[in-house]
Amino acid sequence: MARVKIKTNNNKDPRRKFALLNILSSNDIYPTNIIIVQDGFVIISSDEEQEKIFQDSTKQELLQNDFTLITPPELKAKRTVIAFNINSHIYSNSEDDMINELYAHNTWLDNNIDTIFKFPNSKTIKITFTQAIYAQKAIDHGLKLFSMKIPHYQIQQEKFYQIQTCYRCYEIEDHLTKHCPKNQDYKVCPECAEEGHTWKHCNKEGKKCINCGENHRTLSMRCCLRKDGIKKKREEEKNRGTYSEITKMNANPINITTPTPLITREEHLKIYSCVMNAHFMNVSDPGCYEKELNTLLADNNLPPIKISKTPNSSKLLAMIVDVEKHAGKDIGEASASADSTYQQETTNNNTKQQQETARKKKKEKGTKKLDSEDIDLEIYTKESKGWPENITLGQLIKGIEEGNYKFTNRESTLEPHEVLGLMKKGDMILGECLKVIDDSIFRKIRSGQTQERSPPSRQPQRLRKKDLK
Repeated sequence: MARVKIKTNNNKDPRRKFALLNILSSNDIYPTNIIIVQDGFVIISSDEEQEKIFQDSTKQELLQNDFTLITPPELKAKRTVIAFNINSHIYSNSEDDMINELYAHNTWLDNNIDTIFKFPNSKTIKITFTQAIYAQKAIDHGLKLFSMKIPHYQIQQEKFYQIQTCYRCYEIEDHLTKHCPKNQDYKVCPECAEEGHTWKHCNKEGKKCINCGENHRTLSMRCCLRKDGIKKKREEEKNRGTYSEITKMNANPINITTPTPLITREEHLKIYSCVMNAHFMNVSDPGCYEKELNTLLADNNLPPIKISKTPNSSKLLAMIVDVEKHAGKDIGEASASADSTYQQETTNNNTKQQQETARKKKKEKGTKKLDSEDIDLEIYTKESKGWPENITLGQLIKGIEEGNYKFTNRESTLEPHEVLGLMKKGDMILGECLKVIDDSIFRKIRSGQTQERSPPSRQPQRLRKKDLK
């Protein structure tokens, strides 16, 4: 959640709080919490509503009622751009002249520049806009002023560096609040640095930083320790290197050390079993080695491979058998154990293939027209409603989808959506399957479920072919 500080006088007067909330709600801003602090209020809201608070209309209305908005640093960074190495013809002018020139030659700005700051002796300027959209447009298209242009590649968005802060003891770049070594009841004020109370209840006029001891708030960016932390983060970012530097480093094969991937004993056995089984299949069906191997690898969650030339599996297996014949007893025993493993793997894979073949045949069979009597299909309606005199197939399917009708069947291999799909395609012959049942029994039926025994039916109705056109 975003926090926005709004300064005002007499903030302890309840009327000031109500006035602030009324202004925000009139601009379609509804904060989740409002906290009274020493010199105003802190509004807690979503990021989207934070943007609304800083819109010109809202800011103007707040100022008219003596409420001053304090822009959060992370939001200010989104609205700020840094222009580097600009021409001296531009840099030699004052900030006010730069603003006037930018408005004159960049009509899309439309008086949306907040401030311009010139960094001394650096040919660098910082421009803060009223909204982040203008900062992004400046980054994308550049800026024109004094008959010249600052190109887009010389403009960057200001970066906000988040300093890790513990909001219990306020130590920075060390630990988070949930890992704070202080007791949960520990209280210290980031405004005056005194223990025993928090910033919500601070009445001190003077400010003091807990970390550096200087005369400013603990969370202020004026803190020298915070500045050092930001400087350190910038240096770390620079040391990461540019994209081109990383590419050049990776292009040098001498500097590349690729670790050898570790393969577990189980994975090794799977790979070896897949290879041998593919060879066996290649003997019976020459030319299928690559296809069979990749199928087996996929079944075992292993990556596929590409083979440029199909191996001669018969010759290879003959060589293996010849080696085993001339090997010693230990090798023969190991080979027998391996053969047993391979045979088991082969049996498992053959079983999978048989199941897949059966599934395909079943799918092919499912494309033929089925008779509703073959699967004991029964379609029900409530006794209170009954069946229309001339119901069409389209009306029947629509009624099933809307829950007005329900159906059951005794064929466990057919899923409910498959049965409904056969009806839609016209691949099912519907005979005496329409039933009327008591309303209480109808409510208990789950449409599509497999029934061992059909509910008692009343008034069977034969569905005529001409009614299903």
